[in-house]
Amino acid sequence: MENNIISLITLIIVLAASIQWFSWRVKIPAIILLLISGIILGPVLSYINPDKLLGNFLHPFISLSVAIIIFEGSLTLKFKDILGLGNVIRNLITFGMLITFIITALFTEIITGVTWETAFLFGAITVVSGPTVIIPLLRVVKPKPAISRILKWEGILIDPLGVILSVIVYEIIISKASNSLITAGLIFFKIFLIGILLGVGFGYIYGLFLKRHWIPEFLQNISTLAVVLGLFTLSNIFQNEAGLLTVTVFGIILANMEDVNIEDIINFKESLSILLTSLLFIFLSARFDLQSFKKLGLKAVFVFLIIQFLARPVNVFFSTLKSDLSIGEKALISWIAPRGIVAAAMASFFAINLERQGFSNANILVSLTFMVIIGTIVLQSITSRPFAKVLKCAEDEVKGVFIVGANIVARAVGDALRNNGYEILLADTSWEYISDARLEGFETYLGNPISEHATRHLDLVEYSKVFAMTPFEHVNLTNIMHFGKEFGKNNVFMIKSKPAEELPERMILQYKHYGNLLFGKNITYGYLKSLIKDGAEIHTTTLTDEFNYEKFLNLHKNNELVLLFAVNEAGKLHICSDDRKIEPEAGWKIIYLKSGE
Repeated sequence: MENNIISLITLIIVLAASIQWFSWRVKIPAIILLLISGIILGPVLSYINPDKLLGNFLHPFISLSVAIIIFEGSLTLKFKDILGLGNVIRNLITFGMLITFIITALFTEIITGVTWETAFLFGAITVVSGPTVIIPLLRVVKPKPAISRILKWEGILIDPLGVILSVIVYEIIISKASNSLITAGLIFFKIFLIGILLGVGFGYIYGLFLKRHWIPEFLQNISTLAVVLGLFTLSNIFQNEAGLLTVTVFGIILANMEDVNIEDIINFKESLSILLTSLLFIFLSARFDLQSFKKLGLKAVFVFLIIQFLARPVNVFFSTLKSDLSIGEKALISWIAPRGIVAAAMASFFAINLERQGFSNANILVSLTFMVIIGTIVLQSITSRPFAKVLKCAEDEVKGVFIVGANIVARAVGDALRNNGYEILLADTSWEYISDARLEGFETYLGNPISEHATRHLDLVEYSKVFAMTPFEHVNLTNIMHFGKEFGKNNVFMIKSKPAEELPERMILQYKHYGNLLFGKNITYGYLKSLIKDGAEIHTTTLTDEFNYEKFLNLHKNNELVLLFAVNEAGKLHICSDDRKIEPEAGWKIIYLKSGE
């Protein structure tokens, strides 16, 4: 029996990790595969029964896991971000969120006949979007920059706000279960008071401990985890269900304290959250009640359609009333709003708690939420790109280049592309290089572009190509291997540190397998750097019928010339290299490095 339990738990952990890796590899949302695997292993095959497997530990595991997940999400909510946003984003995450909440709740009750408590809690849970789903979706859709920024920031900010709304609705529901309205009001007031006082108080005190370095770095992660779980438990001892509000407020306070470095804590909590959410999805979908879902039938579909075609469009209509967005841009924003991890975790958590409180048919909450998650992700993933093209809101060629490196060569190339209308982002681990780049007016990222921090903070939606241009061969190769999975092999390029004949055959094969080489086979970083330091400059020449490409080459046959790029009349960037022969025509631009006279 004990070996069987160990085997099942091991299987679930291995399965969760494998699904996360596979989803990352093929660039599809992990949530779908996690839900499907749980349903197959649970109600379909009856191989996993979480209630029997974990017994009385199931509810505490879900409670503590959700507390950690909510805390990790609240660490991303900074007041300065909210205050600094445009009117559209502000509206979407405030009264727009309430519009979605009310419309969803009302029509859910009308269509399904569930209790008002269940309907309003479902409405609160499904206001949250899915930033981990939205970012990959935007990279496929390639919408105009304004649309991309609005959807990205809405997705980031609405998660913790939606959690707070869900917690408040849930606490109201629980307090209404009391015998008198006065008692119910007192319970809700107590929950709110405990959540605010403990969250703010401990948040400020713990922030001071971090700020004054009273906790060594190697203990900060485990200490923060202990405080979060301790606060959650302490709040629930004072008043049942106050813990979620407390840890949410605690995270918001830490996120907004000055001079408090929480990056390492975020890294740790994010890794822990990935594991916990993966396990939660498998466990909770394994408890999925297929009979309840079958009973809902088309009613669940109609609820999804109301959210997709009524609640979201009305939200966007009122949120964008005084904006400069076109009708097409508003329509695309209305279409894209996938639900994700937080919605599923909150639905399952609240359903179990409501069942324990005696609310019948609370499991319908899970069925409806899973329907919305699957429906929004599948429908929007398939249709958003064609829809954006019909509305003329998609960029056929995203004119942005992400350059790994901010050295003199990378800055020179970036400046030439910028002068030709391309958005440029430079990333480097050198503060000196980044400082120089900022002085020259570049957008920059200080840090390792393939780190966990970069994954959270680098917005690469507006960039279609990646150039690895550091003097280090292994850094360039690692970056094209990493970004090739996201941007596609044909859109990642690197510069060599040595001429091709000096490199081992194995490395040449790796270049060809994972990406492409920039410029000629013997054009190295060192060669370009020496030319630039000797006074070489990058120029742009536009070809005409009279001055064609052949005449251009003849004109510069006696100069030390390095062909870099060609830009056609539509603005598409072509990289010059031995493997990529170009045939420029009249109207094309040639970008080249010419040695000093």
